[in-house]
Amino acid sequence: MLKAPQDAKWWVIEIGTNHFGEVAELSKVVRPTAGIITNIGQSHLEFLQNTEGVAREKSGLFAGMSPGNKVIVPDTLLHLDLVEEEAVKAGVDIVKTTAVTEQSSEKNSKIRLFNEWFESSIDSPLLQQNLVLALTLLKKEGVPVALLKQAAAALELSVKGRFQQIEIDDWILIDDTYNANPSSFYSVLENLNKTYPDLRKIVVCGAMAELGDLSPELHRQVGETMVKNGIEKMFGLGGSEIKFYLEGWKNGGGKTEAAQHFSDIDDLTNTFREELRASDVVLVKGSRSAKMERFVEAML
Repeated sequence: MLKAPQDAKWWVIEIGTNHFGEVAELSKVVRPTAGIITNIGQSHLEFLQNTEGVAREKSGLFAGMSPGNKVIVPDTLLHLDLVEEEAVKAGVDIVKTTAVTEQSSEKNSKIRLFNEWFESSIDSPLLQQNLVLALTLLKKEGVPVALLKQAAAALELSVKGRFQQIEIDDWILIDDTYNANPSSFYSVLENLNKTYPDLRKIVVCGAMAELGDLSPELHRQVGETMVKNGIEKMFGLGGSEIKFYLEGWKNGGGKTEAAQHFSDIDDLTNTFREELRASDVVLVKGSRSAKMERFVEAML
């Protein structure tokens, strides 16, 4: 940040947390003039306890803001009433966004916003929502809608580790290794099922970290959700958490022989190569600590 030019019109700063009080402390340092809360999900539950705790902690954003500053949120935000209550106390204005999305072609989506249609190549519902939040904030900051439409149309998002779709020979690898929590896993699995309904789908997964006492049950729920979203094979890499994925897989009706647990990356990659078929779609996901990018690098 010390390298930022003095005449920069905006700084975009991400404020992160995994303990209560960190967002408020960082907000007082940053003194944001506007903000976005992208979502409230099942992340860092080891210390934040539950999604209500996540909502309270993210509401710490208001601590460094001035009365009348605006914070953009999706209208589907979990615990929205709690966040609005905290915003009122701080005198901060909550602006709720909603947008209609439809597929306009194989490559592009259309998003209805500000009574206009925006074209975008982004097909992930989660990333489309983030785009809408950013566009809404920029409009509030005075950027003309025509310019925002140009920017949205020109935006290409192929970011390493963030649902990056990579075509390898005759199969597709989806690198979503940057991080994982139950909420993001559910969203990605639903998106995968929607995007590739007719192809065989495989998940190669590592553990989700910082979930505390809820960890076993949340891993089971993700395992069940894989089966519900048409995943036909699962390869888990890591320690004891993987067995909970496997329990959920079986509870959801997944075939026992279709889910395997590996503790060694080489064993995993060798078995995977033997079982891979043409036109398979393979999602790779896990928390930072799982280092699932090792599998992606091996495949590339």
